[in-house]
Amino acid sequence: MSQLPCYESYKNSGVQWLGEIPSHWEVKRMKFLLSEKLKYGANESAESEDKDQPRYIRITDINDSGTLREDTFKSLEIEKAQEYLLNDLDILLARSGATVGKSYLHKKDKVNVACYAGYLIRARFNKENYDPQFINLFLQSKAYWSWIESVNIQATIQNVSAEKYNDLALSIPSLAEQKIIADFLDKRLAQVDALIAKQETLLEKLAEQRVALISHAVTKGLNPDVEMKESDVVLLGNIPNTWNIKRLKFLLSEKLKYGANESAESEDKENPRYIRITDIDDSGNLKDETFKSLESEKAQEYLLDDLDILLARSGATVGKSYLYKAESVGIACYAGYLIRARLDQENYNPEFVNYFLQSKQYWDWISSINIQATIQNVSAEKYNDLTLAIPSLEEQKQLIEYLKNEDEKFNRAISKGKKLVHLLNEYRSTLITQVVTGKIDVQNLKVN
Repeated sequence: MSQLPCYESYKNSGVQWLGEIPSHWEVKRMKFLLSEKLKYGANESAESEDKDQPRYIRITDINDSGTLREDTFKSLEIEKAQEYLLNDLDILLARSGATVGKSYLHKKDKVNVACYAGYLIRARFNKENYDPQFINLFLQSKAYWSWIESVNIQATIQNVSAEKYNDLALSIPSLAEQKIIADFLDKRLAQVDALIAKQETLLEKLAEQRVALISHAVTKGLNPDVEMKESDVVLLGNIPNTWNIKRLKFLLSEKLKYGANESAESEDKENPRYIRITDIDDSGNLKDETFKSLESEKAQEYLLDDLDILLARSGATVGKSYLYKAESVGIACYAGYLIRARLDQENYNPEFVNYFLQSKQYWDWISSINIQATIQNVSAEKYNDLTLAIPSLEEQKQLIEYLKNEDEKFNRAISKGKKLVHLLNEYRSTLITQVVTGKIDVQNLKVN
């Protein structure tokens, strides 16, 4: 971006995280850009899915990209929604929790009639002087997120109230220049977003191919000419003639065991790591940044042995699994929303079972037992009845070796794709920041 033009002269903005701004720009607090005061949303529960009523927008409905999720649609009765109806180009700001600072620009041509919930704040701008689309771009900049971090730095629970949002300082050019900047970024970001979407589609296909490969290997084996037999399990179909059907409970050396009901407060590396559902990423690895530990006395009953498997038993992560390897993690125990499966390793290889827990057949089983549930939950009793197709121990080892080799190929391709997505997102964020704080002059630039 160093080749892009700058403005002729700059001045000190007086705001640390804005730095210098073009000499003809101003710094203004958000409260002076509004046509009405900031307004909190409705404190109403989200129960209806009636498409004829106003859409009820909650924090959980807003994607990281600032668009609305379709799979979480809820509505609110018009009488309750009336006071909180959104106008075109209103902006919603998240005020608490992990999503604090997230924003959403409401466009009536895409969503039409909508209202908003209590953990969101509505900002309605004076459009005669300020372009909401420019402001929404500012709310995606690194400068804005530096401010969010600074106002939350001492807080145990992240929260940005309307009073705090009122004091947000923005770098503001003339209305005409705001519109030029918004138009330039809209076109340029559309190109970047298309590249990101293309990479994300590729990553999804790679993930699907990996699951398909695993699913075939753990239910059909590697020999295409092997004689097959009916498994009598709908989700498994035909399996190799020499394989057996086994319930999970018959693979164990000890009964399934729930984890410790203890709060995660300590970060003492000298104590056993305390593994929770939130520590396990989508790849089945532990996140370093969420490390918590538990005092040895409390952890003792829940210490893990090498190659124990942890199973998530409730909520959005239900079914997720984690294979514990003592060599890479060290001493560890586990929390109450996880179930420990300790296998009879003389006959059953935990790595083979863990691969089965990544198969389509396994996830179809998870879906089938949760189909009627309002809150997803798989108890130890249910996990005990999970049916697996089991080859001999020697064939389990051969399949593991094959899948590990294939995994290396997938992981290289996936890592490359994720790195590119990260670089594109970083470029996107940097471009927005440089433009909306006046470090780059785009007035005479055209998007190819």
